[in-house]
Amino acid sequence: MSTNITLDDFYKLFQESERQRQETERILQQSWEQSRLALEQSQLAWEQRLAQEAAARLQTQQDWEQKLAQEKAAREQQLAQEKAVREQQLAQEKVAREQQLAEEKTAREQQLAEEKTAREQQLARREAEWDRSQREWEKQYQALTAVVDRTSRGIDGLNGRWGKFVENFVEPAVVRLFQARGIPVTETAQRVKQTRGEFAMEIDILAENGDVAVAVEVKSHLTQDAVDEFLGNLVNFKRAFPKYQAYQIYGAVAGIDIDKGVDRYAYRQGLFVIRQSGDTVELANNPQFRPTPW
Repeated sequence: MSTNITLDDFYKLFQESERQRQETERILQQSWEQSRLALEQSQLAWEQRLAQEAAARLQTQQDWEQKLAQEKAAREQQLAQEKAVREQQLAQEKVAREQQLAEEKTAREQQLAEEKTAREQQLARREAEWDRSQREWEKQYQALTAVVDRTSRGIDGLNGRWGKFVENFVEPAVVRLFQARGIPVTETAQRVKQTRGEFAMEIDILAENGDVAVAVEVKSHLTQDAVDEFLGNLVNFKRAFPKYQAYQIYGAVAGIDIDKGVDRYAYRQGLFVIRQSGDTVELANNPQFRPTPW
């Protein structure tokens, strides 16, 4: 049994991939900085060591010179030979130390270069993997978008057919319901349309006789927004339908599914509310209700 993959799943996958890529870049940069600092500290330590050794040797030389000054007559020739030997030894040691330091520096730089190359290769592989993941995600997103579009078109068609069904369910009871409330309508019509500039309008069900009419807005799912929109239509009803200028116009909203509190909201606006009752419909307003005329 397959698991449905949602757009949110893909978006989370994209976010996790991006976070891992950024974390990898941060770790690689931190490693590079640590290696560079370690090299600089190593070089500084060698330089300090050379300075200390040079200072120590200078002190030794000064001690020898002081001793030679005291024993100059007896050891002048011997001191010259020892000094020459010592200077040669120091030069050799210095050359050896400098060579060693240069070799260590070269080796360290080579190691850092290899580590940098390895990190760059690793980063390149991760970027390539991310690119593949991104392309795969885009293909899956396009496929999902196509499914959503097809589903939306199907739902739109279903909503239209469901709305027509609800109108056909409500219309047969309209005359009976309003006559029982003292509004003597005798005939009904569905989808009454008028196009008159800015006052273009469509009424789902219009019940009327010679001087009174009830405009009914039918919704499978009745919301407060739908009520507010219908109230706006009632305000402009006579401008959209001038032939009803002399009529007493009332408004009603009908719904199979009504949001909580929307029926009371509609009452307070002076509207009748038609709701489902078993196999038929009924007016939800109490007998004392007085509708608002438009």
